[in-house]
Amino acid sequence: MYEMDENVELIKLKTGQTRVCLTVIFTDKGRIKMKGKLYRFIGLNLLILMAMLLLIGCSFVAIQRSDLNQEKSSFSSSESDQSSVVKMAQASTEVGLDDLKLAGIKVYDPEERVKSVLGKPLKTETIFIDSVNREGSRLYYDNVIVEILDKTGVIRITTDSADYSTVRGLKVGDPLEKVYQLYGERELNENNEIHYTFGKDDFDVFMVKINDGKVCLISVYLTC
Repeated sequence: MYEMDENVELIKLKTGQTRVCLTVIFTDKGRIKMKGKLYRFIGLNLLILMAMLLLIGCSFVAIQRSDLNQEKSSFSSSESDQSSVVKMAQASTEVGLDDLKLAGIKVYDPEERVKSVLGKPLKTETIFIDSVNREGSRLYYDNVIVEILDKTGVIRITTDSADYSTVRGLKVGDPLEKVYQLYGERELNENNEIHYTFGKDDFDVFMVKINDGKVCLISVYLTC
């Protein structure tokens, strides 16, 4: 058994959950000097320990923030994807006036505009629209036919050429699946045609003809 005399001091250091007991023997002459060194040593170790704890804490916070940012990013991306899907679904089932464009011209364009874009027609013939009891004209171009009603402008544009595509990117030669993808699914009628309507009155304005599972003719028009 060891006996402790007056030259022995017991120094206890408690840090967090760790308790360190140091028994240091000093001589009378070196007591003050050794105590100063010991306390500096203990203080330095305390600073190092605190710095390590601070570093660990900062790292933990950074990881938590990173995980939170990833979750937010994933959630935002998911919301964006869902919004895109909804918008695509809405666009696929609604045909508007912006869709009534083909071969560089659009419905309601005047005859002068048609000729400035497509040039002089190969053939022109007079037509009569019974529903409005008015005359019009039909202009024939290479793979494009344009019908014009007096005082109204273009009422129909039809093509059977892959050189021209719709506003949404559909063209002759595309598969039936692409029609459904761009405009929504409709049933083929007895003439292998798919018709799309516009407005609350369901005006027939867009038609695609299918042959052997592919688009063979596209027509945009006004229902007179």
